[in-house]
Amino acid sequence: MKQRSRLIFFEAIKDHRLAFLVLLLLILCPVVVAKAHAQAGLNAICAGIDNSYECAQAIERHQLQKPELASAAIRAGASLRLQLRNGRSLSVKDFQKRGDEASVVKYSFRGYLRDIGYFLLHRQFYEGDDYLMIQDSTGRKFELQDLPVVSPDKLRVVTASDGISGGYNANAVQIWRLSRRGMVLEQTIAPKGWGPSDAEWTDSLTIRVMKSLPVTGESEAPKGTATLRFRGRWQLEVPPKN
Repeated sequence: MKQRSRLIFFEAIKDHRLAFLVLLLLILCPVVVAKAHAQAGLNAICAGIDNSYECAQAIERHQLQKPELASAAIRAGASLRLQLRNGRSLSVKDFQKRGDEASVVKYSFRGYLRDIGYFLLHRQFYEGDDYLMIQDSTGRKFELQDLPVVSPDKLRVVTASDGISGGYNANAVQIWRLSRRGMVLEQTIAPKGWGPSDAEWTDSLTIRVMKSLPVTGESEAPKGTATLRFRGRWQLEVPPKN
């Protein structure tokens, strides 16, 4: 009888632990999903804005109004000052050589990715744009072809840059590994005949991207998807055409 009571007691403990773990997952999952989509969600601020720099500036104004970012980044005219974790600050300044429009470089604050330790800036050129990630512990700068998306395990970021139509930006998918010393470019995949965009991690070793085909005239580019899987190296899987 005592043995049976003990078994019932331990089973009850297991049930409570299981219920607690399920509850914890239900609480944390929306937070993880929200963080994963936070950067992409900022683009909604640009509804009705066609100019990439005006969009980036609208996002900067929105972000710098947040109390939690007030001490991380400060805009002062053409300069943007970032506060590093070692107590020092780092500034980037908009640049344009007098009389040379093609020399323009303008920076806009996009966000502070505290969980991986990087500031994220948009960088506008006369034609085309890209992104800059700055490590908050060292101030090291890393140039990215498009908006980075962090993997679920926070060990990598991916960018998908569609340059098939405009021709001003790169046309490639890049995967970067995150380390204490900074970002290491793990692999670049440049598809032929279509442009990648809207990268999304389906798990920590699988990436899905939208694929756009070039079009002529004013019709909208046909869309599809492609998948990248890590098997020692990243391999591109493109569904066969119907």
